[in-house]
Amino acid sequence: NENFTAWVAGFFDGEGCISITREEVRITIVQAVEHREALEEIRREFGGYIHVRPPTPPGKKPIAALHLARQDSVVNFLTAIMPHLRIKRVKAIEAIERIGTPKNRGTASREKAAARTHCGNGHALTADNLTPVKGASEVAVEPA
Repeated sequence: NENFTAWVAGFFDGEGCISITREEVRITIVQAVEHREALEEIRREFGGYIHVRPPTPPGKKPIAALHLARQDSVVNFLTAIMPHLRIKRVKAIEAIERIGTPKNRGTASREKAAARTHCGNGHALTADNLTPVKGASEVAVEPA
């Protein structure tokens, strides 16, 4: 329904967040707990889960947050509301590009990982200091 996706886009532009990390893209929409029903409507359409946080500091109202973490759900959500986004449009495009298409998801990361010669701390990766991952194909590592 076009009216619903336009409403969700406006709601998300004002109350939502797109978090892009090395591993994933996450969507969060936060509301005061008494407006949780709005989050429930969005969750019913796009998935995710709702978490209620206790008030911080004490005396404030509790907060309800809708989280979308499955990458296919994130893409479906952003794609559906994209025509109506204003504020978060550029970040949404970046998020979709970061996730990539399901067919190619993770290919660049695997290629990068296979080409690495040192860990994040600068230590050389050698056959002596690598632990094989169950189910992974063997990768030849030159002795140092």
